[in-house]
Amino acid sequence: MAERTQCTSKGFPITAPYSGATTLFRVYLGTKYLIWKGKSLLQAVDFIGSGIRSNLTKELPPEHYLYHVMNHVKKTRVLTGRVEILANDYEKPNGGIDGFRLLKDEQIALDEADGDELCLNNNEQAYIPVNTQYISEKEKTRFLNWYEKTRNNGTDK
Repeated sequence: MAERTQCTSKGFPITAPYSGATTLFRVYLGTKYLIWKGKSLLQAVDFIGSGIRSNLTKELPPEHYLYHVMNHVKKTRVLTGRVEILANDYEKPNGGIDGFRLLKDEQIALDEADGDELCLNNNEQAYIPVNTQYISEKEKTRFLNWYEKTRNNGTDK
């Protein structure tokens, strides 16, 4: 039996490398993209695919994380998406996940995409999940301190 190298999300079809690793990635919908992260690439892509599918006939508020994605999908009638992995090496030596580095890398990617009309994200700051076990409160606080420091110094790194 051949090893699986690709998978397709549930709902709206998004093709991704077959991986369960914690990953920072872009979802391309035609030429435009969404920056996203997930504890498991497969679960994260399914989450996005299901979100797109369930919102195809809805009008979303501008603050909704899929607002720009849905407008783009409806306007261009793009039928599929594909994933580009930005990073997936977040495992710590003890087997945990380096949540601080994941959030920081997401922020750097968002900062680099700032002003890019091809980027479909509507958030300026990396999304910090509230109820999660893979990013500790200590790592969230460390990220927020780093974020504030970089904004106050006028840098993005």
